[in-house]
Amino acid sequence: MQKVAGIFIVVGVLLAVVLVLALAARQTRAFRSNGRRVSVGDSLVFPLSEHAGTGYSWEVVRNAAISSGAVSVASASIENSPSTAVELPGAPHTRVFRLRANRPGTYTIAFALRRPWTGRENRSVEQRQVYRVDVRERAHGADIMR
Repeated sequence: MQKVAGIFIVVGVLLAVVLVLALAARQTRAFRSNGRRVSVGDSLVFPLSEHAGTGYSWEVVRNAAISSGAVSVASASIENSPSTAVELPGAPHTRVFRLRANRPGTYTIAFALRRPWTGRENRSVEQRQVYRVDVRERAHGADIMR
């Protein structure tokens, strides 16, 4: 019985490693669009992987682009990996931020991986992701639905 339990533990650890590597690859592919051009009204999607068990979670850094309304946060959601059909406490997942480009210009969008319960002055940043987005006017006659 102990042998079977040991095998399950090893298989579980291996699956967790594969899952983390798959999420990292997905995140890298999504971020290759850094510096891309979008049109006013377009959505920008940023999937960021995080591990709930660490207490850290991603948040949008309020900067000039966000504060001025040039880029707005449309939604933020959590997506579980397809390999983890059920929510497991502390399991890795992807926090997906959907932002909307509202005005033309070149903007910096930043995300910080922080522990949300710590005070603002003590909120150490574990990791930071920064992206440049060029927003242009929508071409006349362009399809609004993308």
